Amino acid sequence: MTIYAAHSPRCDHGFLNTRTLEGDDMPSTKSSIIDFPCPDGELGHLIVRKYKLYEPSGEPLENRAWALQERTLSPRVLAYGSWQVWWKCCSALLCDGGTVDNFGRKGASLVSLAGDLDQEWSWEMWEDLVSDYTRRGLSVPSDKLPAFSAIASRFQEIFHDDYCAGLWRSKLTEGLQWSVNEPELFRPEEYRAPTWSWASVFGDVLFPNKPPNEGIFDIEIHRTEIIEWKVTLANTANPFGRVIDGTLRMKGIVKKLDWDGAQRIPREGFDRSAESEHSIAYFLSTIASAYPDCAAQKLYNINKVTPESDSPPQETIFWMGIEEGKTFMTRPIVCIALDGQLAIMLEELYDGTYARTGLMVFDTSKDMKTYFEACQVSEVVIR
Repeated sequence: MTIYAAHSPRCDHGFLNTRTLEGDDMPSTKSSIIDFPCPDGELGHLIVRKYKLYEPSGEPLENRAWALQERTLSPRVLAYGSWQVWWKCCSALLCDGGTVDNFGRKGASLVSLAGDLDQEWSWEMWEDLVSDYTRRGLSVPSDKLPAFSAIASRFQEIFHDDYCAGLWRSKLTEGLQWSVNEPELFRPEEYRAPTWSWASVFGDVLFPNKPPNEGIFDIEIHRTEIIEWKVTLANTANPFGRVIDGTLRMKGIVKKLDWDGAQRIPREGFDRSAESEHSIAYFLSTIASAYPDCAAQKLYNINKVTPESDSPPQETIFWMGIEEGKTFMTRPIVCIALDGQLAIMLEELYDGTYARTGLMVFDTSKDMKTYFEACQVSEVVIR
């Protein structure tokens, strides 16, 4: 059993504290008392009061990255919260008064039972835990993978798969489909994962709500293929810990966008959109959204205006600006299609080798197919 000091923000705080009662005090006015007849003829009274649902997810410790695996992997948890004590095991989630929020249903109990669940449900559980983990604070940035290593080790027993710096070998294409909600300005200065891994960025990582549509491309060769992956571990005895290097070789439909921002674009037939909030750029025809991995990457788009047409534009030029101090540089982007309605955006580091810069999400499979129409199948290496 794990005794969980949920109300403690740091290790130097104890697990006992003076509680404050949340919600209203017991009512004293007659308007809060309802009379009703009892079976024996006596008059009963029902006291009505406002009630606040207890939400364990609001506790200070639920914002700490290391605490997730400590709570999740324990089959029994006794938690001391700010104003409730709650208990969680493989079959129940209870508190000492009132009702507790439907909290962590993909936590301790499900991890304990995950071996009995189907692979698809286990995969959804993994994505939910990654999202929960990445929203939490981490005092030492290089602990990004180590602080999640116990959960990864448990899931290897479920998936029977190779772990690749936060992703799984048999589901590398699905593992690339993450995006960052409200990203930080830059990636960490200290290397902690290849750019294709969610562990390489700051911020809350999200995955698509629905699995990608199958069969969006007519020719099988157009499907994205993972050719090779390599991860160099800091400690070979721990495959779930820190990494010092990693590469991913992929083959798929690639759209090379060669415009670097220096070339002048004719005014006729084009409209340049302004930078939007949260560094999200939308096509003027709203066929896709682009989500950068870092807030310093300001996305813009240039679209051919086709107001009379319902079909998506045939040519869209995407480019990226990188803020470096007071200067502003522009760099071209390469997009490689994944299965479904998703593509990852890449910036070339040197000949044939790229860094991931974001995720592009298309409204429909048809829009994505049109966007990548006539593009060639190529190989790229992502570091």
